[in-house]
Amino acid sequence: MLGHAPSKTFEERHQHIQFQPPHGRHFLSFGLRQHGGRRRSGGPSGSPDFQPPFVPGMEAAGVVDQAGTGTDTDLSVGDLVMAIVLANGSHGAYAEHFVVPAESVVRAPHGASDVQAASFPNSPGRTPMATPDTPAPPTASAPAAADRHRMSRGLTLLFAIAGGTAVANLYWAQPLLDFIARDLHASTALAGWLVTATQIGYAAGALLLVPLGDVLDRRRLIPGMMLCSALTLIGCALAPSIGALLVAITLLGLTTVSGQLLTPLAGDLADDTNRGQVVGTVVSGLLIGILTSRTISGLIANAAGWRAIYFVAAAVSVAFALLLRRAIPPLAPKAHVPYPQLLLSVWQVIRRERAVRWTLFLGATAFGVFTMFWTALTFLLSAEPFSYSVSVIGLFGLIGLAGALAAQRAGRLHDRDRSMPATGWGWAAIVVSFVVAAFADRSVAGIIVTIALLDIAVQGVNILNQTRLFAVVPQARSRLNTAFVTCNFIGGAVGSAAASVLWSAGGWTAISLTGAGLGCVALLVWALGRRGPLLNERSD
Repeated sequence: MLGHAPSKTFEERHQHIQFQPPHGRHFLSFGLRQHGGRRRSGGPSGSPDFQPPFVPGMEAAGVVDQAGTGTDTDLSVGDLVMAIVLANGSHGAYAEHFVVPAESVVRAPHGASDVQAASFPNSPGRTPMATPDTPAPPTASAPAAADRHRMSRGLTLLFAIAGGTAVANLYWAQPLLDFIARDLHASTALAGWLVTATQIGYAAGALLLVPLGDVLDRRRLIPGMMLCSALTLIGCALAPSIGALLVAITLLGLTTVSGQLLTPLAGDLADDTNRGQVVGTVVSGLLIGILTSRTISGLIANAAGWRAIYFVAAAVSVAFALLLRRAIPPLAPKAHVPYPQLLLSVWQVIRRERAVRWTLFLGATAFGVFTMFWTALTFLLSAEPFSYSVSVIGLFGLIGLAGALAAQRAGRLHDRDRSMPATGWGWAAIVVSFVVAAFADRSVAGIIVTIALLDIAVQGVNILNQTRLFAVVPQARSRLNTAFVTCNFIGGAVGSAAASVLWSAGGWTAISLTGAGLGCVALLVWALGRRGPLLNERSD
């Protein structure tokens, strides 16, 4: 039986890999040999007259050193060699030295084989390197490739908190409906339209403004929208009548789209291997903002009146606008697209992608039952036998924080290719939660169980839907998010309006039966689509 010699190590095949810090920056100096093993003439890379050859496509390849330490690194066999050879597009003898910034080097996965390491630079999700057979990417793609590696843990946390404070603006009024109605001498039914008006404004903002994230500089767009929100929040605080408040709160919904601009931006900046987790973390921040908004609103309203929460929120919006302007990294220039064409492209991608259409239906249904439940819960807890104050009602929102944890975990399930089965389990849990709710109209414990189960299920389904959509057309994530958020909040507006009608018609029982019925419909849609229409396959 014939044996074979073990593979040579990287150091045996190549003469050296060392870091040198000219001009205060760490560089990698690669000593490569010709095919015959003879070195080409030339001075050392550290000499003053050394001029490294141009490596076309290297920077655009997006290979970034994760460590950034400027010290020796245990690179997998062949990955750096293949990267330089492919990027240079050389034939025959290779240049002796290439000097490449150390931050422009990526490691292959630990333990990768020679073949895996050699193919790593062109792995899925990275900008392909220039080769002799393919032209080098344009210069503008270099920042885009680098952007994907700038989503640090701190920036992810900032996105999550800023997005949560932004989306909370939509829900300040929800636990204060009776409070606002008494103060502005309006009926409870008319005050209930404050939630619906906010949702309609938000859906319009998502439709008309979020697509701009695919063509405008988001370093300016996102802080600008937060400043606009601050102005509308001041308008809500100063509203003299219910009519004026309805107008101001609709404009607040229109301008409160920062969170939905931050989410696709996080997806753009994240790496393919952890995009689900990063998006899940940002979305969990949005969910925490939604849920804690009720508690914060109730506490501040009890202490200083309902107008105070809008003044406080305006100040917070200004603060985060300034923070994000400094924190968002420089982004690649966007291609110019006329605004009408940009809006039209949203509908084009919906029409072209069957998976988008089916996912949007599930998203709208989930958010519809979610908003219907929370609107009706305010009516239930403020009436007999509970008769809770607005501050106590707001505390129930804290129970739903479990849904924020579920959102982050759901993102990890997506990264592990478990998105579709997890979606089915989520819908089954939604049905069960409304069955529990039907028997909890006089039980605080039953309501707590319902809130926890419903929030975990809805938020898990939400992040799985959203992350799957981002994978359909990566270069149009803002527009896909536009479609997703618009449909969700149309569903939310219908749900909040339906809550008032159903409550008048049949009380809590009507709410519970409707929620369970819609959950069964969505579960049937998931069962029919999980092996076809919900998959990322383009319809003909």
